[in-house]
Amino acid sequence: MFYMLNMRVISMNKIKISVIIPTFNRNNLLKKSLKSLSEQSLNHNEYEVIICDDGSYESAVTIVKEFENKLNIKYCYHSNKGYRVALARNEGIYLAKGEICAFIDYGMIVIPEFLENHLKLHKKNNNNVVIGEILGFDIDKSYEVELLSLLENLKISDAVKEIQSQEIFADKRIMTVSMLGNDMYKWPAPWVFFWGGNVSVSRKNILEIGCFDESYQTWGGEDTDLGIKLYKNNKNFIFSREALAIHIPHKPSESKDNNIGQRALQRKIDLHNKYALFGMKEWLTVESKNLNIYLNDKKIGDLK
Repeated sequence: MFYMLNMRVISMNKIKISVIIPTFNRNNLLKKSLKSLSEQSLNHNEYEVIICDDGSYESAVTIVKEFENKLNIKYCYHSNKGYRVALARNEGIYLAKGEICAFIDYGMIVIPEFLENHLKLHKKNNNNVVIGEILGFDIDKSYEVELLSLLENLKISDAVKEIQSQEIFADKRIMTVSMLGNDMYKWPAPWVFFWGGNVSVSRKNILEIGCFDESYQTWGGEDTDLGIKLYKNNKNFIFSREALAIHIPHKPSESKDNNIGQRALQRKIDLHNKYALFGMKEWLTVESKNLNIYLNDKKIGDLK
C-alpha cells in the first residue's frame, strides 16, 4: 500500500473535517470535485481531502499534485482486486485527522458553503448523521446534456440556482423530506437514504461501529449497511438541503454489476437477512424512495 501526503505543513489539531473520496480512474471527474473543494468558504487549514484510490490504472497522482498547494490533500492507493470501495473509504477514515468525516463520490461538485453547512449540524449534536442533498443523480439520460451544459457554461453559483429551479434535476429523496421533515430520526427507516455520495458522520462514531463492512466487493450496498449500523446505534439522522452537491453525469462505472436491478434486490435480501429491521420486509417490494412514506402511512393507518 502506498501513501502520498501533501507537503504543506499545518497543525493537525486545526482540522475540523476530513473529506474522503474513493476514486477509480475518471481523473477528469476527480479534478472537478477537487476544484470545488478548493473553493470552500471554510478556512483551508480547517479541512483536509483524502483521495482513496481503488486500484486505478489511470493514476490520480498527477491530479493530486495539481492541488497540493490549494488543499491539504492526502492520497492512498491499493491494488485492483475488484470493487473494494468499502476498503477504500475505511483507509480514508484511518488516515483522517478531522473530528468529522464527510464522504463524497468523485464526480460530485459541491457548493462553496458545503463543508461549513455540514459542520454546523455536527456542532448542534455530535451524534448527528448528516445526509446532504444531491442534484442530478439518477436522472433521465435525456437531461444529462442540459445538466452538463449548465455546469460547464455558468459560474457554480449561477449553475446551482438554475439546476435547483428545474424539477428534472431534483434529488429523488426530496418528496419524502417535504412530507416527513428534515429530522430523519423521526422517520421509520432513515437508513434507506444513507447514500455515500454526500454524507458526514463523527469519526469517533464510525470507528465505534466498525467502519464500512469490507466484505462488500461488488457495486453498492456498503453505504446502506453503514447507515443501518449507525441507526441501530441510535444516531440522529438529519437531511440537509444546504450541504448541497451536484452529480456530474457520466457513463456507468465499469465496476458496476451488469444486472443492476437483480443485484439491488439481492442487496435488499442480504440486508434483511442480516439485520431484520422494521420496514425491511416491505423494502423488498417497495422502492427505496417511497419506503418511508409507505411505512409512515401504514403506521398511521394501523393507529386508526
